[in-house]
Amino acid sequence: MTKRLFQILDEMNIKDGEQNTATVGVINHFVSAQKAKGGGHVTMGVPENVVMDLVFNKTKLPILLIIDLDEYEKIKKATE
Repeated sequence: MTKRLFQILDEMNIKDGEQNTATVGVINHFVSAQKAKGGGHVTMGVPENVVMDLVFNKTKLPILLIIDLDEYEKIKKATE
């Protein structure tokens, strides 16, 4: 059975905690959003080392995740 994206990311996140690594991370530094033909552009701020990895090493894959913050907080509070 093939694992779903969020299952894999969760496993990576757990291993990061156990092994003190950083194979997956959350960067929530929103810079801007602009409308464009057919949709829009979102700009996020990242640490300089991430930019270098994206440009030169190509060992990083940026994924933009949009969540409903109200629903997130609702589920978070229900599990506390």
